[in-house]
Amino acid sequence: MKKLLIFFFLFSVSIGFAQSKVEVEVDTTSIRIGEQIQYKIRVNDLDKVVFPEFKSDAAKKAVLIAEKPTDTFVNKLEKKYLITYFDGGKYKIPRQTVEIDKRKYFTKEFLVNVATVKVDTTQQKMFDIKTIKEEPKVFDDYKNLIIYLLIFLLVVALLIYFLTKKKKDPEKAVKRIDPYVEAIQKLKELDKNEELSKKNVKKYYSELTDIARSYIEKELSISAMESTTNELIDELFLFAKSSELKIKKETIRALKNILQNADFVKFAKSMPAAEMTQKDRLLIEQVVEEIKKSVDNHRNASSIGVS
Repeated sequence: MKKLLIFFFLFSVSIGFAQSKVEVEVDTTSIRIGEQIQYKIRVNDLDKVVFPEFKSDAAKKAVLIAEKPTDTFVNKLEKKYLITYFDGGKYKIPRQTVEIDKRKYFTKEFLVNVATVKVDTTQQKMFDIKTIKEEPKVFDDYKNLIIYLLIFLLVVALLIYFLTKKKKDPEKAVKRIDPYVEAIQKLKELDKNEELSKKNVKKYYSELTDIARSYIEKELSISAMESTTNELIDELFLFAKSSELKIKKETIRALKNILQNADFVKFAKSMPAAEMTQKDRLLIEQVVEEIKKSVDNHRNASSIGVS
């Protein structure tokens, strides 16, 4: 009996010692779709430590955005992972396996709550179609007839001038492509180049974010191509707040996440999973669609107000 008690005591002490070598923590356990969680593994040892490749849950819902380089402290190593979820619900971050001097240690699990983003489904107030009112025809005053005639002659003269100028300088007559049509066309061209997202992720993200930046600059007339990620996002929030365009905050936040992912790829040389790259591609198109919808709603509201 005495030997049995000694065995259990030594076994419990060894478990406590093993667990104290590996610590794990997350900065939050409650996020919204697309927001990031910082998952940190700390090892209180420097002897032949091998950190794991992040293992997702059984449903493959946890998506690895970036894996940071290992930080070294006094008698301690630390590894950080950035992960996110694109589906609402409750998920477990599974145990990860850390190898220390060829011995395996396991981290504990975390329960994460992922909240869905509420979509505003309210529709814009509609107005009754107004009947067309005919202006009364006035022939009493010859002065009006002279003004109309002068305007007509001026319009004809301008048309002749521009048509003649276009014939003389055909290279200057550049047709302006609608920014939305141009953005969608470029996204489809990018989709055709499937090998780019696999072999050169940095170039793929550069072209993907340039399409979004170019569309925003042309559609909203704000500086986007030369701005940093933070500068562009701050300007979009200010623009949405000061203008009558009702661009959703969720749309701007989604764009921010993608631009940050692109920055990680370009500057931190991270390698996102193929699933993450595809999701960013689809989110960019959704951002373009949402901004286009806001612009069209604003124009429709303005035209109704004028009529």
